[in-house]
Amino acid sequence: MRPRFLLPLSFILILLLAGCQLTPLQPTPVPTLPPSPTRQATPGGSSKAGALRVAVAPEALAVLQPITNDFNRQGLGTVTLLSMTPADMEAALRAGQPSFDAAVPDSSFWLPRLDRAWAQQTEQESLTGLVRRFMLSPVVIATWEDIAASLGEQPSWGDFLRRVESDPSFRWSHPSAKTGPGFLALLGEAYYAAGKSWGLTAADLDRQATRDALSRLEKSVAQYGESEEATLATLADKGPAYLSAFVATERGVVRFNTTAKSARKLRAVYPREGSAWADYPLTLLDGAWVTPQTRTLYVAYGDYLVAPAAQRAVLAAAYRTVNPQVPLTDPASPIKSVNGADPRQPQVALQIPDEATVDRLLSLWGQVKRHSRQVWVVDTSGSMGDSQKLVRVKQALTVLIDQLNDEDEVALVRFANSSQTLVPLAVASKAQRDALRRAVNGLQAAGQTALLDATLEGYRLLANKPRDKINGLIVLTDGEENASKTRLDTLTATIQQSNRQNPIVVFGIAYGGEAGTRTLQSIAGAAGALGQVRGSDPASIQRLYEDLQKYF
Repeated sequence: MRPRFLLPLSFILILLLAGCQLTPLQPTPVPTLPPSPTRQATPGGSSKAGALRVAVAPEALAVLQPITNDFNRQGLGTVTLLSMTPADMEAALRAGQPSFDAAVPDSSFWLPRLDRAWAQQTEQESLTGLVRRFMLSPVVIATWEDIAASLGEQPSWGDFLRRVESDPSFRWSHPSAKTGPGFLALLGEAYYAAGKSWGLTAADLDRQATRDALSRLEKSVAQYGESEEATLATLADKGPAYLSAFVATERGVVRFNTTAKSARKLRAVYPREGSAWADYPLTLLDGAWVTPQTRTLYVAYGDYLVAPAAQRAVLAAAYRTVNPQVPLTDPASPIKSVNGADPRQPQVALQIPDEATVDRLLSLWGQVKRHSRQVWVVDTSGSMGDSQKLVRVKQALTVLIDQLNDEDEVALVRFANSSQTLVPLAVASKAQRDALRRAVNGLQAAGQTALLDATLEGYRLLANKPRDKINGLIVLTDGEENASKTRLDTLTATIQQSNRQNPIVVFGIAYGGEAGTRTLQSIAGAAGALGQVRGSDPASIQRLYEDLQKYF
């Protein structure tokens, strides 16, 4: 197994031991490796000589693609970027069918997970080999300027929690901890809860005081989220009514302030305890299909990414650079106070702990997080029998049932000529999950579309429930309303009135080209900032349901 070169670990260690301020990383030369011995190709396919396929976290693609195009013009080989979430990278390796030779996940948090995914299919202990880092962004609390001012100079997570608990209208969010940014947010909370800024251990997480403090923070979350990009897009549309604060990268704050058409500006708050970093490691896979030519091209590509020209493009995109020749003090740098950022911060860089501690933290999050209470409303009208529509929905719901937390509550409502609650709202025990599976398997397409009746029935299941959990209604339809007794204005008035006292998140899924998008928009609009409508088709419905589940 080849040695792994991890630049930031030593960099961060020196910083923390010296107690000094963060400065740009020095570029680290990557040693030229001897050619690998000849091996049999894996099912993932083989790479052409002088070609490198790189799976890239979607948000990094915008900055990397132009840089990569410039690199390819040099004639050293061809680098092809593939937009892929880190979770999809992990799934491809677990299936034993990677279509890439290198990867750029959003965080080093993913590297051991990629190794473990591959180890499930092979006897190879480690797949991720060389690592180059070329851009960084600290994880911060993004909030509106007036709220940031009220929190004071460099507040702690405790200061932030007191503000949340003192204001019932304060809504904050962080991405699901199953995502890289979400895990980094959780990591910052865990260091605060343990009273540490270095060396978090599984033993720290087992202490009751740590668990209680982390639970208190997580229970104050209004909702979770699927991605930073999605949160920023919704925030640009709905403003402070949607969220008072959320965990994001510094880059996200700067990009919002410089591109979004919003009269209000965000400010990055760097918690006193320290910040974790989205470090976008470019890692070469040590797979049998990766040729010596591909490895050589990887080294050249990595060198190009840390050269001044590429680093200026990185800085222009509001990421921090690793090359001191392109410092944050550069006049062209967007990372400045006027854009909501402070290049002097963070003062402390939080260490990603060992794998055992990471696993314990994710397990603990499943216990202490704010759980959900969901009602799934599903169209079973005749048109749902076309193009495998209902078949795909049933497949997607079956996957979601398996992913439910034991503390979640779920109900299932179907509608065609009329609406019917097939599975009443209850905690997701084994019996409840079995009932959901039977009900989903039994869904059949026939009849008309009583969308409004079903939505009202599903909403009433949540209307009087307490606010201890995230209450959410997910409504899917592929057609226009044509069979309800309920009027649209009656339904929207009910949602508007009830949501003032008991906020319920309302997601509408417009399923297919004939979906009743306008009706869904009216329904979701009645929930104000808590309503959204998404479009989907049979090919993407499972991914959409999984994305929406990240809010819970």
